Amino acid sequence: MAHGNGRLETASGDVYDGEWLQDKAHGFGRLSQKSGRSYEGQWEADLQHGYGVEQWMDGSHYEGSYAHNFKHGQGTFTWAAGSSYTGTFEEDEIHGVGHYQWADGRTYSGQWQHNCCHGMGDMFWPDGRAYHGSYAADKKHGEGCYLWQDGRQYSGQWKDCHVLGLRRGKLALPR
Repeated sequence: MAHGNGRLETASGDVYDGEWLQDKAHGFGRLSQKSGRSYEGQWEADLQHGYGVEQWMDGSHYEGSYAHNFKHGQGTFTWAAGSSYTGTFEEDEIHGVGHYQWADGRTYSGQWQHNCCHGMGDMFWPDGRAYHGSYAADKKHGEGCYLWQDGRQYSGQWKDCHVLGLRRGKLALPR
């Protein structure tokens, strides 16, 4: 049984270098896979568990908490194309509260559920538009206020990203 510090090289070319307990990766260790994926951080019973940094061949990387091989808790994921998310993860999904920045400059700060904007949040666009309000499955849904770059705004009800009519809301024109 592997116990203490050691190195394992598999026939497929993967390498684990770190701490072992009763023949399982346990404690701090580094895994480098032939596919280009790597993980450096805490392990428990052969599972990524605790704080760690994971990187992929395309340049994407995650730094944060893991629980039983899942991104779980606080962390930051950066995609190869330039978008990033900092906040709460639950079993590998963006879930809870966090901040997402797209490569095109858009940002969203607020509540998430199953990788979707869901709950209260603020969206900002690089051209000056903004939305503060409720989301459901990535769509404006419920009470919210949308501000255009020219100063106009709509405050009222939304359903599936559409205004529910100006009778219930108020369209304010710039002065």
